[in-house]
Amino acid sequence: MRWAGGQLLVLLWAFTSRASSLNIPFEVEQPPTITNHTAGPIIALPFDSTLTIRCDAKGNPPPEYRWTKDGQELNLPNIPTIKIDNRNGIFMFHKKHFTQFRGKFRCFAFNKLGTAMTEEIEIMVPTPPKFPKEILDTIVVKEGEPITLHCNPPEGVPPRQIYWMTDGKPPFNCFSL
Repeated sequence: MRWAGGQLLVLLWAFTSRASSLNIPFEVEQPPTITNHTAGPIIALPFDSTLTIRCDAKGNPPPEYRWTKDGQELNLPNIPTIKIDNRNGIFMFHKKHFTQFRGKFRCFAFNKLGTAMTEEIEIMVPTPPKFPKEILDTIVVKEGEPITLHCNPPEGVPPRQIYWMTDGKPPFNCFSL
């Protein structure tokens, strides 16, 4: 029994020394997989100086990245205040470009074995709401009778607060959107 244990030890040593002399790759090629990305929607606020969206992926060979905006390939001029890093999945731009980049973005990580993509990442840029100019007819009701006032508020970033205002009286909350 003692001899069998010694033979096992010799065989184990022979196998490991032989295996170390072989050139066995430790990494296997694999298509990209998204491991992390910026979740949307993102609201770009006026006091933000830049906005960065990220897309992290793993794969072998390491993936490269490309972006789409509203379903169209994002090809940008070389402007210092806009940066796309196609090797690290980062897209960053300065606040002066916020309104230009309002929309839905998607990151694609790719290598020779395939492509992975993120969910859409929506970038919203709030702007002051602009009510359309309306000329309304005067409505006369008797005191105590009900009246319905219709309001078609403009688009805006939630949550929105809508108020009715009258001459000389404090505003009262109509509803929240």
